[in-house]
Amino acid sequence: MIRLLLVLSLGFSSFGYSQGRRLPQVHDIGVLGLYSHDLFAWDRDNEKNTENSRLDLSTIFDWEDGSRINKGGNPKNSENAPVYSITMKLVDYYKDQLKVVEGSKIEREALARKATVVLFHQ
Repeated sequence: MIRLLLVLSLGFSSFGYSQGRRLPQVHDIGVLGLYSHDLFAWDRDNEKNTENSRLDLSTIFDWEDGSRINKGGNPKNSENAPVYSITMKLVDYYKDQLKVVEGSKIEREALARKATVVLFHQ
């Protein structure tokens, strides 16, 4: 048993570093979690996916017709600290973009959202 624990601890302590790779960071976990939320939201009562399966940040922008954007959109985005952190960074970026893009309110919102999605994809 001790030998197994030693092997496992040595394996995990060097995981990712032995070949020049790094371990996932909290930021990475948040991005992956938000990615997952944006592709898939399971409605267990109706047994169907309620997301549109596109990486368009609808989990933030379209939840309850956009009325929850200041809270991160879908409530599940705020139930996980890494996901919430990434979500709110994107919301802040979106709000900053609203201030700098030109056009009507609808045009500014569309351009700011598009810029935010591009940032998320990066």
